Amino acid sequence: MNLPVTAYQTDASPASVLAALPSIPSAIINYLNQSQQNARRNGVTLVNQSSSAQTIKLAYKNFNAGNKFYWYTLTGGTDNGNFSRKVYVNGQGTSLPGGGPLNYAAVKAYSANAANGVYITLPPMSVVFMAVEKL
Repeated sequence: MNLPVTAYQTDASPASVLAALPSIPSAIINYLNQSQQNARRNGVTLVNQSSSAQTIKLAYKNFNAGNKFYWYTLTGGTDNGNFSRKVYVNGQGTSLPGGGPLNYAAVKAYSANAANGVYITLPPMSVVFMAVEKL
C-alpha cells in the first residue's frame, strides 16, 4: 500500500524545504515566487524521478486552499525505455516517432475537489503541473 507523503508549500527556498523533507527523495517540489502566490491560484510543479508511483498530499502554510485544484501530468512513452522521444499530456500523445500531442492546447486539465485535501498520485518518471485555487 502506497501511503501519502506530506509535502509542505511554504515561502522558504526549495533547498531548505527539501532538506527538511528527507522522506520524499523522488518527488521534488518547486515553489513559485511570492508574486505568483498572491494570484487567485497557487502553482506547484512536482517531479517524480523514481520508477514507482508516488502519492503526495500538499499541506500549505500561509495559504488557504479553495474548492478545487487542477493539473496536467506529463509522462514519457515506452518506445525507448526511460528515454522516450514521446511525451503524453494527460494520457494524450502522438502517433509520430517523437513529440507530444498535436492538439496540446485543447488538452483539458484534470480537476478534483480540494475539500478533503490536495492529494495527487504521480506516475513513475513524470512531471505534474498543478494549480490550487485560493479560498
